[in-house]
Amino acid sequence: MLRALRSAEVLQGAKRITRAGSSAAEARAIARELVAASPGATWIVGPGATAGAVAEELGFVPTLRGVDVRHPSGDIELDVTEQRLAEVARSSTARLVLGVVGGQGFLLGRGNQQLSPRVIDSLGAERVDIVATNEKVAGLFPAELFVDAEQPVSLLGYRRVRIGARHSTVMKVRAA
Repeated sequence: MLRALRSAEVLQGAKRITRAGSSAAEARAIARELVAASPGATWIVGPGATAGAVAEELGFVPTLRGVDVRHPSGDIELDVTEQRLAEVARSSTARLVLGVVGGQGFLLGRGNQQLSPRVIDSLGAERVDIVATNEKVAGLFPAELFVDAEQPVSLLGYRRVRIGARHSTVMKVRAA
């Protein structure tokens, strides 16, 4: 018999990159639906490819590791700072699109520090849209989403995640 170490705690998975093709088509479908549902919004687009599909639907090329803003006028701000995001988030038309880090399930705290608690508090959880392809959600173990512990508790609990055109699921968001 082979003996091996075992942990009672769940270990964080490595970041995964999803396949192009069907996942890219899913991301575009999510983006089309999301943008159509909120005409006239000021879009704050978080980092990542799935959130980036929303930027492309809005007509611009996103900074995949930064946070971008598209105003109803069509003006675009790329790689926006936390201070500027806090100003933009106070607008009643502002919406934040957050993608999920594949294989890990993180929404906030892994490379997107400009989306600070101050920015999230200004928006309120009801103006945060979580997007992920079905493949990305299916690859999460455990099937939960995470935010760094200092993020507002308004994001915690069960939240809607858009996983396709006219398809969503509910996932638990908890502090890591």
